[in-house]
Amino acid sequence: MAGHAIPAPGALPKPAVLLPEVGPIASGTWAPVVAESPSPTDIAMLRLKESRLFMASCAMLLFILVLVAAAPLMERGFAGRTAVEQGLSDTIVLGGKKREVVELDGTPGIGPGFHREYMLGADALGRDVFMRTLVGGRVSLLAGFGASVIAMFGAVALGTLAGYRRGWWDAAISRWADFMMCFPSLLLLVGLSTALATRSIGPIHRGSVSLLILILGVGAIAGMSRIIRGLVIGLAEKEFVEAAKAMGSSDLRIMARHMLPNISGALFTYFGLIFTGMVLGEAGLSYLGIGILPPQMSWGTGIGDGVPFVTTAWWITLVPGMFVVMFAVSVNLISKGIEEAFDPKNLTGS
Repeated sequence: MAGHAIPAPGALPKPAVLLPEVGPIASGTWAPVVAESPSPTDIAMLRLKESRLFMASCAMLLFILVLVAAAPLMERGFAGRTAVEQGLSDTIVLGGKKREVVELDGTPGIGPGFHREYMLGADALGRDVFMRTLVGGRVSLLAGFGASVIAMFGAVALGTLAGYRRGWWDAAISRWADFMMCFPSLLLLVGLSTALATRSIGPIHRGSVSLLILILGVGAIAGMSRIIRGLVIGLAEKEFVEAAKAMGSSDLRIMARHMLPNISGALFTYFGLIFTGMVLGEAGLSYLGIGILPPQMSWGTGIGDGVPFVTTAWWITLVPGMFVVMFAVSVNLISKGIEEAFDPKNLTGS
């Protein structure tokens, strides 16, 4: 056309070509880089980090554990006295005035306040309530955790075996669970405590932590095994189980490698519930005088110490009770958050 110059063939602009992103691989060659999708574990961890309730519960539990673990250091470094040290005739200076730790009528004279000595008050024997709560928490958490481990291992073994093998295995384990659930653990603990009043079997004796762990742990196996049995029965007919059988996998391998990972989220939740229940159980039994016995301390004995003074020295009961409530709430929320985060229905990456 007139007035328009035709460009030479070599001057024509080259069309843009979109090249795939490449990266180095072995032997000096190059290959496209494919972005990996997040794994189910990554998705679950991201959900937990984004949950303010879960993170707040973790912070509360960590706060309790740090205080309980640091109790021996805080006795001398912070409070200036041990948890068992009595101060019936002691006086301290508060606000420029001398105060009796225990009044002449036996009523605790020091309540909670902003002071290092007796920060959360004194009890009827002039002992530091805060230090007794922290030291007693070590015993309560040890008893609760030990009993929870016994209950969980026993329940997982029996519940998985009954739900997968069925037949006479299921019948025998179910009948044993029915018997144990009808037999009160409290009565068993009272009977064993009475039988062991004058003798001991190794570390197991009346009022010992070992006896409490054994009774609470064994008593919780039956109910927990029934729950796990129901979960396993729901998985026993799934396609992946049938495929594992067709490949020649043993029953033990199927239960350990295929069954348990699929109920791990529920196990986290139930372990938290059991742990909380065991700590509450220890507190209740020790409060009744058939759990931990003096000179050992626990949250339950601390609550019991303040019952006679509940109207005049309320802090003796309130402080250990507050720690029990804080622990129970935080553990339950953490276990519930883990269950929801690792639920296969939620691991879609959306």
